[in-house]
Amino acid sequence: TSDQVSKLTTAQLNNLTSDQLSALTTTQTAGLTTGQLSKVTVANMAYLTTDVVSGLTTNQLPGLTAAQVTGLTTDQAKALSSDQISKLTTTQIAAFGSDGLNAFSADEISKLASNQVASLTTPQLSKLTTDLLTAMTSDQVSKLTTAQLNNLTSDQLSVLTTDQTAGLTTTQLALITPANLAYLSNDVVTHLSTNQLMSLTAAQVTGLTSDQASALTSDQIVKMTTAQVAALETVDLNTFTSDEIKALTTNQVVNLTASQLTNLNSDLMTSLTSAQIAKMTTDQLNSLTTAELRSITTDQALGLSSMQLSKLTTSNFSKLSVDLMAKLSTLQLRGMTTDQVVALTTDQAQALTSDQLTKLATTQIAALQSDDVNQFSTLEISSLSTRQIGALSADALNNMDGSLFSSITSGQIASLSNVQLAALTTAVAASLTSDQVDGLSTSQVSLLSTDFIHAMDADVMGTMSSDQVGSLTTDQISAMTAEQFDALDTASLIGNLNYN
Repeated sequence: TSDQVSKLTTAQLNNLTSDQLSALTTTQTAGLTTGQLSKVTVANMAYLTTDVVSGLTTNQLPGLTAAQVTGLTTDQAKALSSDQISKLTTTQIAAFGSDGLNAFSADEISKLASNQVASLTTPQLSKLTTDLLTAMTSDQVSKLTTAQLNNLTSDQLSVLTTDQTAGLTTTQLALITPANLAYLSNDVVTHLSTNQLMSLTAAQVTGLTSDQASALTSDQIVKMTTAQVAALETVDLNTFTSDEIKALTTNQVVNLTASQLTNLNSDLMTSLTSAQIAKMTTDQLNSLTTAELRSITTDQALGLSSMQLSKLTTSNFSKLSVDLMAKLSTLQLRGMTTDQVVALTTDQAQALTSDQLTKLATTQIAALQSDDVNQFSTLEISSLSTRQIGALSADALNNMDGSLFSSITSGQIASLSNVQLAALTTAVAASLTSDQVDGLSTSQVSLLSTDFIHAMDADVMGTMSSDQVGSLTTDQISAMTAEQFDALDTASLIGNLNYN
């Protein structure tokens, strides 16, 4: 009877044969005290039937030693009920072998108390089947220690569900190694809460796979810290959509690294808004590749300040597209440095409109290279103010093609400085028109070089006023051709020549 069994000594119990032990009934073993049970050897314990094990009372179970629990057979462990398991101590739970623990049902795993979950050893957890691991509740997952989480296998980490990971605390997430975080499914990443996402370290963000980065939503991305955004690998940043790039805050954009920007694909580069462009630093702008600089759209350029433009290196400034140049505002253009003006390509110069040119400062006009000036139209030249014409370099004036030089108005000619007039060469002398001559003052006429006078068109010279003729110096008169004299005679001006 159970009463008789309860009176058996340790020696008597442990000397029963395997057949005798396996023949004990649940009625008989119900009489075993915790003291008796704890003294049964591990080897003998294994002979008890599954019915006997499933019949152990909640008072008897705490009497099992850790060694006895470890020695339970898979069938015995499987025979334990949810109620029995719930009464096991944390020491007993930690004593189960991997086979014993894997004998539990999914329902039994899901009902483990939080302190029981916390007592599971890293070897136990790492050998738990994925089916049983996914049976754990979010509350249980929230009780896992850093060591437990980081000892899960790649297969186990990859099967964690969104419901389970919803239970992960920010502290838990931040302590998962970057290598392990990379095993979380894309679905899990997509469902990370704002607080969870913001808890990720820079190293973890860097360790995200391209698929995980692609799984981030716009709502998640805008909540990322600037340090996290800066930690994204370029290949991961390039998985973002255009809308996600547009959704980046200006603070996030400012913290993008030169490497990230340099390697941003062209479609994403052109998706940056003018407001985002407006916040980019000098180092960021100057880190852009030739292709990226040329891809900046006119809409994006609206965000560039005159200060930003002025900080572009001359090499980078010369890479801006002609479409962009044609859309720069007056304020933006006034931000160009003289070095940048010098660096303008002929295509960029040609793209500038009359309205833009008339807004350039005289210092900028003075920096224009002759090849660039030759890209202007006759209308653009004639639209320049007298102060701007007066600022053109002698090289720019002398290298104008004939039609361009001829488009300078009489009012503009009158504004040329003494230095400019004296530097005019024979290259443009033949292009001087009668209207332009009409604009020259007598003092200006006297400053023209003898070579210039010699190269002037005779008919044009014939349109000079008597005062202008009278202002010619003896050296200038000596340089005149017979045709020029004839033109003056025809105009009845030869008598005004000053031979003194």
